[in-house]
Amino acid sequence: MANKTVMIIEDDVLHMKLFKDILENLGFSTLRARDGKAALEIARITHPDLIIMDMRLPFTSSFDIVKQLKNDERLKDIPVVAVTSLDDNMKKEEYLRHGFDDFLSKPIAVPNSIKTVADMFGPAPFTVH
Repeated sequence: MANKTVMIIEDDVLHMKLFKDILENLGFSTLRARDGKAALEIARITHPDLIIMDMRLPFTSSFDIVKQLKNDERLKDIPVVAVTSLDDNMKKEEYLRHGFDDFLSKPIAVPNSIKTVADMFGPAPFTVH
């Protein structure tokens, strides 16, 4: 996935490192933000190819962030994947209705993460085991 950039919006250091390691091992470049305000600024400057966003961020609702991304003409086509804990009662359809393109459940399962990222870019140039 050379030349593709994924922004990770995550305030938990261990989850951030896990996503970074997974993505960079697949050949992606990564950008990282720990809160929604920083993420919006980075997205406007860099225009990443994909955003992976934790649902529980400091300062700003993740729903507000995805709404701002999808309402911005320059950013609206960037796929956004919500990352949420298993105790979250929302269903996938509800995340899609809020503007997310897909979602991943915590705890993070590496094969599911790889498959979800691959699905965002169409046919995968790598194998998911």
